[in-house]
Amino acid sequence: MSDPHAPDRSNSPGGGRRASARARSWVSRTGAIGGVLALLTVGVAAVVPQRHEQLPAARAPKVAALSDVTLVCPPAEVGKATTWVANGTLAASGEVQVSQAGAAAASQALQAAQPLPFPTGSGQLAVSAEADAAPGLAAGVIGADPAAGTGCQNPAPEHWFAGLGASPRHSSQVLLVNPDPGPAIADLTFFGELGVVEAPDLRGVAVPGGEHLVLDLATRLPSTRPLGVQVTTVRGRLGVFAVDSADSFGRSRTRSQWVTPMTRARATAFLPGIKPGSGSQTLSLLNPGQDQAVVSIRLVTESGGFTPVEGSQVEVPPDSLVQVPLSGALAADAAKGVLGISVDSSQPLLSSLRRTTPRDLSLAVAADAIDDGLTEAGAAFLGDRAAVPTKPNKPGKPAKPGKADRTGASKAVLMLALSGEPSTGAAGESEPEPGAESSADPSASASGEPSEEAAAPGSSADSAADAGAAGGTPPRQATVTVRAYSATGQPVVDKTVQLTAGTASKLKLPASVVWVWVSAAVPNTGEEKSGAAASDAGDSESGAINGAVRLEGPNGLTVLPLTPVATYQRVPHVSAGSELTDN
Repeated sequence: MSDPHAPDRSNSPGGGRRASARARSWVSRTGAIGGVLALLTVGVAAVVPQRHEQLPAARAPKVAALSDVTLVCPPAEVGKATTWVANGTLAASGEVQVSQAGAAAASQALQAAQPLPFPTGSGQLAVSAEADAAPGLAAGVIGADPAAGTGCQNPAPEHWFAGLGASPRHSSQVLLVNPDPGPAIADLTFFGELGVVEAPDLRGVAVPGGEHLVLDLATRLPSTRPLGVQVTTVRGRLGVFAVDSADSFGRSRTRSQWVTPMTRARATAFLPGIKPGSGSQTLSLLNPGQDQAVVSIRLVTESGGFTPVEGSQVEVPPDSLVQVPLSGALAADAAKGVLGISVDSSQPLLSSLRRTTPRDLSLAVAADAIDDGLTEAGAAFLGDRAAVPTKPNKPGKPAKPGKADRTGASKAVLMLALSGEPSTGAAGESEPEPGAESSADPSASASGEPSEEAAAPGSSADSAADAGAAGGTPPRQATVTVRAYSATGQPVVDKTVQLTAGTASKLKLPASVVWVWVSAAVPNTGEEKSGAAASDAGDSESGAINGAVRLEGPNGLTVLPLTPVATYQRVPHVSAGSELTDN
């Protein structure tokens, strides 16, 4: 601010003239310099031709055949187990690199469709492949006592679990497996009934190279209520697995199962492998978003399905986990033919079903779809269930079956579904037609090969066509190819199954089946993927087909979701650079 006591010289003759002269002199010099610069600019422009930079148009990455892949398998945390490795698209043979417990990788020859077994030890196992052996590479861990298994993973940035436990009766462990030499770091976020559960000690969890880390939630974050868990890899690569356990405090042995992780939330999902009947069955719904979700739950059969009273309208607050009891609905007579649960939500969710009995524990999850842009197939490993007598008896009497026989006697049923709305007739949604399970057993033929009656899973398509003819809206349909192989790689099942949205399909698998491959498209030819398939690559809602194998025997029941198998990869378009052209 100006000094009020300073003399004012603005009107004095001497001060005003000197200021005006200085101003006129500065303007004159500035104008002269500006004119010279303008003349120089015009002259240079006349001599030097203009050059325009031609920028290439932005192009999305193309989708081509997968060139290399690494699968991460967990250590033996649920009884003795075997890790199986196979390839569903390999035409002849190839090589894979197998590394156990961080040791140097050893090369193994992989024949088309023939699975390679590796004993699952206390350390993790990593399988890598390149060139023709990379697309279609699959692996899984399966144990016999108890019956429990999980698929090996192609590491993803995020993994989710819904309904893990952190109490003495219901406890869970999260396994972080690092397949690389360098360290990896993960952040764990937990969700409860009232929102996010603070766990600062489980942020920035470091896993040394070539090692694995087991996090016992009952010790790290005790809670009497189930939790939703998000595992985000912030450095390096990690395979993320979980083991869920039920303890009856002496009334029976502790029961444990692998929990298949989910890599993304979905507004429409399907949980295959449901076992209706007695037992405590609870559905966990995890809403990781910022808006409340309104959810409708539907029990799905081969001919349709119905919405139980408990699942007509469920509200899940933001950042929260809600549990829905379904024991009564799944024990009712109407649920006798239920194969899975459909979850439709106003917001993307993650969901799982936990079933407990006095002697058993099993889990079903809304696993990732097998037709999700970069994947067109899924695989599940059942293990070698062939019956081999292991306990000799007295001379002249047949041998008593041992554990291998009891495992071999287990029943395996493949269940498949296509997400989407069921067919509607002129008067609205068709009435449910719950019925008993009835599929021909393909192992009943004298030759041991599957009988033709096993093709029945696609029969629900007829009702869809009738709905369309009656003036209703026909549902979506899709066709998948099911191939199942023995321990020697011989095809045991080769079927084409038509799926109809709003229903589920099933196919019994003979005891000689070691692993199953379900393809949602033609086998990979190695050519560039284009068109709509390429544009959908990676779209979180593009995948709609998923399934699971329900394996049931004297050692318990386990649900083995089909693990998506990578067949494609994104390849960026590389430009030689900007081009300069003269006008």
